[in-house]
Amino acid sequence: TDAEQTEFISGLDVNLAAVRYASAGILYTPGDNWRFGVTFRDEFKLRLDLGVEVNGDLAFNDVVAFEDAFLSVLTQNVNLFSPRQVALGSAYTTPRWTASLDLTWVNWGAFPAPASRIMVTVDEQLEALASIPPFEQPVAPDFSDTLIVRVGGEWLYLDTRHVDLTVRAGGSHGISPHPG
Repeated sequence: TDAEQTEFISGLDVNLAAVRYASAGILYTPGDNWRFGVTFRDEFKLRLDLGVEVNGDLAFNDVVAFEDAFLSVLTQNVNLFSPRQVALGSAYTTPRWTASLDLTWVNWGAFPAPASRIMVTVDEQLEALASIPPFEQPVAPDFSDTLIVRVGGEWLYLDTRHVDLTVRAGGSHGISPHPG
């Protein structure tokens, strides 16, 4: 009940662990002109969980109303997501030009809800004082996996002792993972 006698203790618990995910590729060159490749990159999720805990007596007008009250709020988030991908590619090369084509599968179906999950816990004393309505938990956006086609080429336009000039062009086509 006396603010001068109140003790406030705070702390920070941070885990900055290294993030690892699988990434691999294979290149096959059956001759001087052809190249074929396969790559795999696993998904990556950067999680951020924040929590607050409050313990103590709750006083009103110098009267302790609740002793050893407890309140906890936890939020869980995925702040960055990179989907799993598998790409198949091929290229045909001559000394002056290269043409390439690849197809990539992207696992957008694994995209998590882009909003926080919130969990609130209170002890029985505080729950009797005011009821905390349940939070609606976020729902994943129901994305679909996608296929992306990429085509590219390059032509060595100028090849001199001091200057090389290569012209490149390419394009890609893929659909949105969003269902609508």
